[in-house]
Formats: sequence, structure tokens, C-alpha cells
Amino acid sequence: KIIDAYGCLGALCLNAGNEQIQYLVLVTSCLSVGKIGESEVFRITGVHFVSLRNDPTDEDKVSEIRKLMNSGTFYFTWTVGGNSWDLSLCAQRKLQAQDTDNRFFWNRM
Repeated sequence: KIIDAYGCLGALCLNAGNEQIQYLVLVTSCLSVGKIGESEVFRITGVHFVSLRNDPTDEDKVSEIRKLMNSGTFYFTWTVGGNSWDLSLCAQRKLQAQDTDNRFFWNRM
């Protein structure tokens, strides 16, 4: 099955008892909300979870995560040529260094 996507958020691994469920999370719908420098900022309005196990019974385990990801509270940036703006860095930290802010858990992965 072919899925049109704007980006890949990564792999989601869930522990369900004694087994691990893995999904690939894709951005399937987004809305441009502005620009920061040369980077365009997008609000994520739709995601698709691709099961890496192909087990239809796994769907109910990600329904709440899907609802949260589709709520319009997640953002990403994209730049045509060069590095995208790291939304976890304030402008002051961005000018001081290009490193990600490790206070945010997702930047430590």
C-alpha cells in the first residue's frame, strides 16, 4: 500500500505485555503556519501509523496516541536548502549554538 506523506516522525515502540509493537509514524496532513528565517513552520493535522507487524489487532493500542498527534498541537519545520530550524531552541540558544536542547526528552533519543 502506498501512502503519501509530508514527513516521517520516526518509529513508535510500545510494550504490550511481553511483546513489543512497532509503528512507523508518518505526517499525512499539515498546514503552513509561518516562517522562521528560511524555515517554514508546519502544524501537523494528520498522521498515519504503519504497523511493522501487520497485525490489525494492534490498532486499538495506538488510537489515543493517534488522537493526540492529530489534535493540531505538534509542529515541524522544513527548509528548502540547508538546516531546518530546531523548534525546541529559543532564538537566543539558536544563536549561541546549533546543538539541540537536551532538556526536552525527544532530543535525547
